[in-house]
Amino acid sequence: MKKSIRTLSKIILLLMGTMPTALALRASTFVSDEGRPIPSLEQISQELRVKLGPVDFRREREWEDRFVVRWSEPVISQLPHIFKVQPRRFDTSKEPVTERMGGDLPAMYVATSSDESKSYKLAGFDSSEQDFNRMVVESSSQKIKTVREAESRGLLCAEIVYALSANWWVDGAASVQVKAAEHFFSEGHQDALRLAEKWWKKVGKNRADLRIVTKQATNDSFVVNLPLFWAPVETRSIPEIKIYGIEVSREGTCHLNPPTIVK
Repeated sequence: MKKSIRTLSKIILLLMGTMPTALALRASTFVSDEGRPIPSLEQISQELRVKLGPVDFRREREWEDRFVVRWSEPVISQLPHIFKVQPRRFDTSKEPVTERMGGDLPAMYVATSSDESKSYKLAGFDSSEQDFNRMVVESSSQKIKTVREAESRGLLCAEIVYALSANWWVDGAASVQVKAAEHFFSEGHQDALRLAEKWWKKVGKNRADLRIVTKQATNDSFVVNLPLFWAPVETRSIPEIKIYGIEVSREGTCHLNPPTIVK
């Protein structure tokens, strides 16, 4: 009988010893692939809850792959983890559980270091450029050597740092005209093709800038010329083309210059 009591006591002590860990795992909403809590994401979640409600983070391995300049084992081991911010369908933080109703969030991304101890706020946050460049410095990032590598990094930054969706990009006269026609059709114009052609005659004079082109600017930097078709969907508006210059350094950092507007 005494032996049974001692055995039971050991089991209770063992359970009590592991309880804080178990509770910590349950308390943290966000866990790594290995099941470890990610406190940095939990902190960002709490910050976003005030404005956006409860959110989740979906890991985007495609962006992680595109962050790599040249594949090697050391680089892969230090690869940051990139996540897209998504609205959480159910809010389980209080009773009763409520279901979120409404649309998607604007494009927002965050990232963590490879060991998930550090976090970086990317597209959708005011500090996106600074945080991305800090992520580059703190990860095992390789130097940019070629125009092709610079363009790949610049277009990556366009989407996950500056929230310039690839759906808006144009690359040449034909793609601009297609975007214009789609815009006027979406506004319900029966003569959309005529309106698109009329608009194009005004803005299509400087056609050399309407392509995605990357050039070496200095010995230490490149510039990605990125034209976008811009037409807000909330109100009827005259479309315009915004031409951005994204600077990419040899170290792989990015800087967005103010756009040139073509109306």
